[in-house]
Amino acid sequence: MMCPFNFSPDVTLESRLEYLARAIMSAKSCNLRTAGSGEGEFLHELEEKLEVARIQMQVYQALVNLKAANPSRRISQALAVLDSRLLDVTTVRDYKSL
Repeated sequence: MMCPFNFSPDVTLESRLEYLARAIMSAKSCNLRTAGSGEGEFLHELEEKLEVARIQMQVYQALVNLKAANPSRRISQALAVLDSRLLDVTTVRDYKSL
């Protein structure tokens, strides 16, 4: 099974956000029972990924609105990339400037 954070056109950005939110809830539930530092680091990493994914969703939605007013191949390609994988925050900001 492929990790939903990697490239996959079959898993949308919206689904990735949902998966991250569920993973965070599960990790928090486990952390109530175990207090290891590894679990805390994993939870922190998931929370950071969720934060970047939310920014990515905001950029995605802004480009959807922009495409409605001004359709272009460049915007369509950007939307496809944004919807197909989770990106790092620097890359997301690059798409914001389209």
